[in-house]
Amino acid sequence: MALKDDYKDFISKTEDKKYEIRENVDGTHSLIDVTEYAQVGDNFGAGDINKITTTVNEVSKPVVYTLNEQRIKETWIDGKPLYRMTYDIGTVPAGGQRQIAINTLNIDTFFINTGKSQVVTNMNNQTFPLPAINTEANRNIDVLRTNNSLFIRCSASIAVVSGFVTIEYTKTTD
Repeated sequence: MALKDDYKDFISKTEDKKYEIRENVDGTHSLIDVTEYAQVGDNFGAGDINKITTTVNEVSKPVVYTLNEQRIKETWIDGKPLYRMTYDIGTVPAGGQRQIAINTLNIDTFFINTGKSQVVTNMNNQTFPLPAINTEANRNIDVLRTNNSLFIRCSASIAVVSGFVTIEYTKTTD
């Protein structure tokens, strides 16, 4: 929702505002603004402030990561909406792999949210981001995507005790 961003102040032609006092039929009086204005301003009321606070509240909502697919606020460079899904990897043995089915998501463009993907390993419970590549020690944990699956693969010298992988993607159906 675009908010109004061109409000104008009322600017009087003279320093003082001028009011006329009129008597109402019930015996009360009303003040009528009879000032000459060089610029007519905008009225600002509850409707305006409600739009602003609604927008502020929307952008202030915390980012939630769940094990359910969710449409997120961001949009990809091609204009398509982005979706997010986090998967619990569980355990992956040294030299093994864990397969995660993604065929029901209708994925078009895909990437791993590396800031929200990590594993705990069998190496003193050390935590590493995914993918975790250490070619010198041959301790690698990588992520491979096929059309239907994600594969979390461990080299022979490292195992995953627990972890999460978060993917973000556009859909072929959008």
